[in-house]
Amino acid sequence: MWLMLQQTRPGDYVVATGQLHKVREVVQVAFDHVQLDWRASSNTIPTCAPRRTVPSRGQPRRARRDLSWQPATSFEALIREMTEAELRALD
Repeated sequence: MWLMLQQTRPGDYVVATGQLHKVREVVQVAFDHVQLDWRASSNTIPTCAPRRTVPSRGQPRRARRDLSWQPATSFEALIREMTEAELRALD
């Protein structure tokens, strides 16, 4: 964020890995982190969910180009961190 504020011209920067992950991967990492089996916890699949979706991923090209920024946190580490934050919020 500091590098963004140091730019001579303001701009929008996407902070992302550029990788594409399925919702199932997010759920798998989160449940693995708390040592649970997501398949045992999920007994229904919403029928209103679209069958086909358009993949969406963050493109950090501008941040890489202008700021020489590179992601330092892995997908798995980010999901574990988010899971821990949610668990702390429950306390």
